[in-house]
Amino acid sequence: MTVTEGPGRGTAEPEGEKSRRSGNERRATGRQRRAALTERRNIFEKSKKTRRRQAVERTSRRPRRRKEDSPVTLLEKRGTLRCVSLTN
Repeated sequence: MTVTEGPGRGTAEPEGEKSRRSGNERRATGRQRRAALTERRNIFEKSKKTRRRQAVERTSRRPRRRKEDSPVTLLEKRGTLRCVSLTN
């Protein structure tokens, strides 16, 4: 079966009627594909933003550790730690 006698290549057209899509139709499918891609990208970007926002909220909820709370200063305050030597 050669191309001229069979149906349009890869289309479900009736026998003999070769499918010829107009330029507009061809462009429309390209536009749809692009629109779908941008839609998917937008959804992804949105989820990325919300993830980032949630991460920021999580870190901001955690109380900041003050310098006085560090283990060394606590020991110094208690008097157990006389001096910290960095040479030994």
